Amino acid sequence: MLDTNFIIKNKNTLDKKAGCGIYFLIENDEVVYVGQSVYAPTRLRTHLNSNKTKNYDSWFFEPCEEHWLNKRETEYIQKLKPKYNQFKNKKGKFRVPDSSYFKWLEHLESCNNNAFSAHGIDHTSPSAINMWAIAPCAFVAKYLLGRKLKFSNAARAGTLVEEAVVKVLTAGHTQDDATKDAVGEYNKACAFGASDADLKRGAAIPGMIENAIAELKQYGEPEMGTDLVYGKKQKKVEMLCKGDGWELPVIGYLDFYYPKHGLVVDLKTTMQAPSNMSDEHIRQGGFYRGAMGNQAVRFLYVTGKKAVWHEVPDHVPVLGEIKTILNRQEKFLSLGDAEKLRGFVPVNQGAYFWNGDEDLRREIYGI
Repeated sequence: MLDTNFIIKNKNTLDKKAGCGIYFLIENDEVVYVGQSVYAPTRLRTHLNSNKTKNYDSWFFEPCEEHWLNKRETEYIQKLKPKYNQFKNKKGKFRVPDSSYFKWLEHLESCNNNAFSAHGIDHTSPSAINMWAIAPCAFVAKYLLGRKLKFSNAARAGTLVEEAVVKVLTAGHTQDDATKDAVGEYNKACAFGASDADLKRGAAIPGMIENAIAELKQYGEPEMGTDLVYGKKQKKVEMLCKGDGWELPVIGYLDFYYPKHGLVVDLKTTMQAPSNMSDEHIRQGGFYRGAMGNQAVRFLYVTGKKAVWHEVPDHVPVLGEIKTILNRQEKFLSLGDAEKLRGFVPVNQGAYFWNGDEDLRREIYGI
């Protein structure tokens, strides 16, 4: 780190090629503010042209790589204690920012500035990516704070329908027996406090199973893989996503794989068949296509009355979108530890992840 004497001695020096780095505002040979910018000349020009909330008569610039900016800036603030980097506490006294952030930056540095590693995240999945894209607050609660979100009855119905279809297609169960088991398990889970929507979904389960089997039996017996997911075998697929200074495995599991047909099928249960695939399903399907090479990926949507097929579109731009989402997520995660992020992550109160977990959401976020 540079000392104050060096900064003052070399003030007002700014290379025309200056870009990313730390800048210092100086007044009467005293550093009064430390800031960071990916393009310092523009940032300094902003200070010069704006209504001055910070009084200064000169400046200094130190080049710094972008991934070191937060750490470097905090180190200088801790060392120099510039007056405009301080703020008032409740008693009206000035103090520098809490050192806990500095400790976080040290931890981040020990993880090679990979925020996923710093938070103990060693892989992700299409479902986790979609949760982040829809409701970052739910992601923080589940993956950073370790809070368990309820398994919704809609998800339960989908799991039970899929289990019944697998029993018929791969294990020789009759459709009637598999349906009876699925309906019995669902009714047991919904024995107390079932809503009208839950009851309607339960009544649709037999039709969902029948429609799924009718559509899938043309392909024969699927290859189910060896990994157990929620008690059923599924085929694991994986891709390594590399971003800005990080890499992270993305792992998913296939519902039904038909290698002889070059086909992957993802089964979705719904109360109303969609006319188009949602963004979440396109991301999920795009990942499957990328992981499975030349295999076709189709989503089968079944209601109690009918079945609808949708083909996953070109997966290349979808994989690019996933990478962009993860890059932005990693930058967010780099801002602090779980408790720090809990304090300012936007809260989507209407996200379906909170259905049945409203009290948990209020406990964590206060709303």
